[in-house]
Amino acid sequence: MHYPLFLGGKPTDSDSAIEVFNPYTGNLLYTMAAAGLAEATLAVERARSGFEISRKLPVWLRAEALGQIVSGLQTRKDELARVICQEAGKPIQLANTEVERAIQTFKLAQAWVLSATGETLELSHSPGLERKMGIVRYPPAGPCLLVSPFNFPLNLVAHKVAPAIAVGNSFVLKPASSTPRTALILGEILAQSSLPPETWSIIPCNRQVGQFLVEHPAFVILSFTGSPEVGWKMKASAGKKKVLLELGGDAAAVIDETANLDLAAQNVAFGSYAYAGQICISIQRIIVHEKVYLPFLDKLLNQISQIQVGNPELPSVICGPMIDAANVNRTLDWISEATTGGARLIIGGNEIGNNIVQPTILENIPPSSQLAKDEAFAPIAMISKAPSWEAAIHQVNQSRFGLQAGIFTENIASLKIAFEELQVGGIIHNQAPTLRIDAMPYGGVKDSGLGREGITWACKEMCEPKVLIW
Repeated sequence: MHYPLFLGGKPTDSDSAIEVFNPYTGNLLYTMAAAGLAEATLAVERARSGFEISRKLPVWLRAEALGQIVSGLQTRKDELARVICQEAGKPIQLANTEVERAIQTFKLAQAWVLSATGETLELSHSPGLERKMGIVRYPPAGPCLLVSPFNFPLNLVAHKVAPAIAVGNSFVLKPASSTPRTALILGEILAQSSLPPETWSIIPCNRQVGQFLVEHPAFVILSFTGSPEVGWKMKASAGKKKVLLELGGDAAAVIDETANLDLAAQNVAFGSYAYAGQICISIQRIIVHEKVYLPFLDKLLNQISQIQVGNPELPSVICGPMIDAANVNRTLDWISEATTGGARLIIGGNEIGNNIVQPTILENIPPSSQLAKDEAFAPIAMISKAPSWEAAIHQVNQSRFGLQAGIFTENIASLKIAFEELQVGGIIHNQAPTLRIDAMPYGGVKDSGLGREGITWACKEMCEPKVLIW
């Protein structure tokens, strides 16, 4: 099969194509039209002229379009889950969950549109302003460039597209080249809605064309989710755009001596190895109070032994393939580097075929190793001891990342300390840091990014407040 891209809301072919492979079988799934500089230039012009349409769309029409998108997703949810499973290698039960979350994301956007209001300003606190009044409105900022990653090819797209539609921005979406079909199905749904076609484009393309889009001055907002290395380079070349970055992390799970160890072990196992660790809030570091280190490790290894690994199309599988052989090789190299440097391999560490790396735990990681410094984005967790809760919090904060952390404790004082001291964007109590609720403000600090997603927060990021004083 060969699929077109969407240019100004219309299916369009091009002179070049992207081949998309199943990461588990290695089979060619389909080819996808890829935008060259000519198509990208047209997409920019559509976004520029389309903004004059989108910014004037009434609330009822934006809400109607978002409701139609929800209906379209519900009608095609089984197809979408199957495509996500095939092109991303995501286990089918997790793919089904992603589709349901995307539906919820668009529902939240529709609710935001129907409830959004401006503000009034009290001005009489300053002498001479007693007879003046002020109002604040939140009009759309302008054309948006949205760049999404492979690992959540529908819901992370939804977290960019839904707020753009909700506030009235035009947009160009660049989906990941390894998982573009999911985004194009969303495009087919958008094309059947009442959203004016001139206001949006979806164009898979290579990095050269993507860089052209990033640098183009027509876009006033760049929203990117992906690796820190790519994200910060984009920011450096984005010019005057407002840049929203949802980048990586090396999320920690911290287990206190008061924790329910069975609950913690179950959550940590899932949070470390679901979808082969290819989630930006997957657990990479496990920090355990020294008093419960050995019993927790025993329980964790027992939980890991129960994780189903293999064909992502099987409903019981949780840990499937990595996205491609290059990432498998990188992961194996990093494990080898760590063990050569003195780390102890407790479990896993090998590829078992079909781009699958065994769930892996390492102990005593050398601080200079790649695993200690960078995001693994793989089914690898590093475990270490801490003599106290404060020492564990300090370990978490030593990272250059700060996305989310999961803390397991029954001590309310420890929970308060974690909330005050952890340098992360989100703290999850008695659950893995892989929890993300689509209505929450989601994002990180330090090298984990800029800005927040979650519909209410993303909509505010995509607006430009305007004040009237009279």
